Amino acid sequence: MSTLLGPWDWRLSINAEGHRTYDLTWLVEAQHSSLGPSGSFDDPSDIINTAGLPVIGSVWSSLTFIDGADDYAFCTPEAEVTPYESKPGEFPQFYLVKTSYTTIPMTRCNDATIQNPLNEPHQLSGSWVNKRIRPFKDRNNLPYSSTTGEPLQGPQTEIDDSDWEINLSFNTATIPLATVNSLRHNLNDSTLWGLAAGKVKFSKYSFTRKLYGTCSFYYTHSMSFSIRDSWAQSLTDIGRMELGSGGSASLPDDWVVVKDRFGENIPPSILDTSGKRVVSPSQTPNVITRNPYPLGNLLLLGIPSTL
Repeated sequence: MSTLLGPWDWRLSINAEGHRTYDLTWLVEAQHSSLGPSGSFDDPSDIINTAGLPVIGSVWSSLTFIDGADDYAFCTPEAEVTPYESKPGEFPQFYLVKTSYTTIPMTRCNDATIQNPLNEPHQLSGSWVNKRIRPFKDRNNLPYSSTTGEPLQGPQTEIDDSDWEINLSFNTATIPLATVNSLRHNLNDSTLWGLAAGKVKFSKYSFTRKLYGTCSFYYTHSMSFSIRDSWAQSLTDIGRMELGSGGSASLPDDWVVVKDRFGENIPPSILDTSGKRVVSPSQTPNVITRNPYPLGNLLLLGIPSTL
C-alpha cells in the first residue's frame, strides 16, 4: 500500500475571466513486495488511490496546511502521476501526483470517477421560447374589440409571450421507441418538477447512437419539454347562425341563419354567451375551450422527477 508523504509543490494561475486554478503536487512513496520483474509493485493506478490524496469535489480551503481560504475552488477529477527520480529498468520508489483545484464551473458533478456512460447524470438546460399571441383582454380587463363590438385584428393586436423549454439529455443501453411514441405531445398526468398536472408537454425528441469500450453501443437521448400554465385552446365562438328567441343551445332546430336586410346570409359573426351575434360592446363574446393534448406518465421516459 502506497504512502502519502505530503505536499511537494503548488502553482496558481488566473485566466482572463478571473477564475483561479491551483495545481498542487504531492509526494507518494510506493510499496513493493520485492524488486525485479517477478515482484509485485504499486503502479500509477495504485498511486492515484493513495489514502490522504484530495477527494474529488473537496474545497481548497479544506487543506489544513494552507494558510488561506478559497471556498470557491474545488478539486477536479484530473490528475497526473509521474515517477520521481527513477532510473530506466527500475521500479519507481517515489511518485509525484499533481491534482488541481479550480473555480471554473464544471459541466457535471464530479464527486466520483465515472467510467460507464450509462452512469452519467442527466444533463439539464432551459430557456424561454418567445412567441406572439392575440389576447382577448388587456390587463384592465378591457376586451380587444372596436367601439362596434367587433374584434380588433391584425399584427398590431399581437403581444409578446413565451413558453419555458426544458432540455434533458441522458444515456441508456436501448431506445424506448414504443414509450416515446406513445407519449408524443402528452402532458404530465400528475405533479412533475413542482408543476401541477397538465402544465408540462413532451415536445421534442432525438437520439444518437455512440460507441464505447470494445464495440459496445449506447444511446444518448435528447428530450425537450414545454411549460405553460394551460395548454387548453380558447377559441372565439363564430357562426352564421344565432340562437332564436327562447331557444335552447342544445337543440339544433333553435338556431337560425342570420340574414342581412337584403335577405342574404351574413358572413360568420362572433357570438356572445347567450348565442346572439355580438353587435354591442356591452355583449360578452363567447369563448369555447378545448383540451387537445392527452395526459400521460412522462416519468416513463426515464426523466428525473425533480430538477
